Amino acid sequence: MRHIAVLALLAVLCPLFAADAPPPPADPFAGAFFQPELVFSARERIAMTREQEESFSALVADMQARSTDLRSRLEHETAALSALAQQVHPDAAMLLAQLDKVLDCERELKRLHVGMLAAIKDLLTTGQQAQLRGLAQEGGARLADEARQRLTAKVGRVEDGERAWFEAGRDPAAITTAMQEKVKPLLDAGEVIKADLELDRILAQLAAGQPQDDDKPWQPPPPAPGAARPLREIIVSYGGETGKRQLYRLNEDGSARRCITDGVHDCAMPRWSPDGQRIVYVQDDSTLLLADPDGGNPRPLLSGGRNQTPSWSPDSRHVVWTELTSGMSPFVTGRLRIIDTQTLESRLLFSNPEQIKFSNMMADIAPDGATIAFASNRSGQYRIWVSKLDGSDARPVSEPASAMNPTLQLPIEQKVPHWSPDGRWIAHWEGVEMSHLSLFTGKADPQRDMLIAGTSKVWIVDRDGTERFKAGRGDDPNWSPDVKGSVLDSDT
Repeated sequence: MRHIAVLALLAVLCPLFAADAPPPPADPFAGAFFQPELVFSARERIAMTREQEESFSALVADMQARSTDLRSRLEHETAALSALAQQVHPDAAMLLAQLDKVLDCERELKRLHVGMLAAIKDLLTTGQQAQLRGLAQEGGARLADEARQRLTAKVGRVEDGERAWFEAGRDPAAITTAMQEKVKPLLDAGEVIKADLELDRILAQLAAGQPQDDDKPWQPPPPAPGAARPLREIIVSYGGETGKRQLYRLNEDGSARRCITDGVHDCAMPRWSPDGQRIVYVQDDSTLLLADPDGGNPRPLLSGGRNQTPSWSPDSRHVVWTELTSGMSPFVTGRLRIIDTQTLESRLLFSNPEQIKFSNMMADIAPDGATIAFASNRSGQYRIWVSKLDGSDARPVSEPASAMNPTLQLPIEQKVPHWSPDGRWIAHWEGVEMSHLSLFTGKADPQRDMLIAGTSKVWIVDRDGTERFKAGRGDDPNWSPDVKGSVLDSDT
């Protein structure tokens, strides 16, 4: 509540010596209640039931609606009080009567707020209240981070729904407008609860109007009848406790997770050799390292410059990678190179004159050894292309449904293609490029950054470009070397 204007007027009307002023009374509600932002952020942590969440949302919505009217009245009455006080010869009776109106508005707002806090507290069990007190003492940084992650996930689901409507021939303009005119202003104003509730409303609208078979996730072909399949292992890159990305080896169900890098250097973009004997990955955005699958015996292939997205040849001897040549963004200009892991000799991969006119990067050689998938900007934005190993006979294979993201009005791009072991499918990333983030634009906009992060998806397309499916959210997709037809995400 805004008491400043009233207190300033009272100070003019009734000046008191500081020495005579009594100490302010103790807050009778100190530590008694839980702010709705804390309850909202911790609702999963304290295991609120569906009934509790619905009652909580109703209380907050009622408080917001009624307080909006009261605040409007308070601003009006305060302005009138200020005008009376500024008169050369103010009428004392009128001034005091107007002051009563201002104080009445403040009293109603206080009653409304305390009533809501009491009702929220009454919703919570004794155990939940104890958990909230503990969380309040710890500070809100962790809860704030969890809230950001939750909002990011919901924004991503809205993006999925918009894409599904578009691909089904429906116009997502109403959803786009709601995101731009309702959700973004709320996020800009820090109104987390309102933004979350608005996202829930939009998601409900998408679910109610979305065709049942649209945007279904890709499913790999089922195993042969009676075939037993043990859990496969994957290696992923993930932000470690030190703040640097590390490599982790784990089972496909998430079990047996263990870190296989040193925690000192930033490690990303792991690729397992087709024979399963070695991995290659990028250290500190520069050095290409070879290592055993458990992370042992790391040894450099090359260092210096900016090197990314290594990929193996089918013979498990050669590595293709992207050498970045200019720009702050890691996806401005690149060229593909190949290195022999035994002799350490390297050269440009493409010899076709037409190919090297463009920026080509993030290549992956097909299991047949004669075809390559890569990202190229020859059509304007980066798209997934397939060509012969020398770069000839190039063609795009995974055209997105829309060239622009409907919410952000930024171009959709593609990167990091990776062949399935049987050579039938290509998994790749698709979304709004990271060069639009605040880090690269120099203009801080965390809400916009969150919307951009929510666009990251992994898509699956067959080598001819005739079938295209979405696998889910993520980046840098990879396949287990011993399976045909099952994509696994390496989410960096």
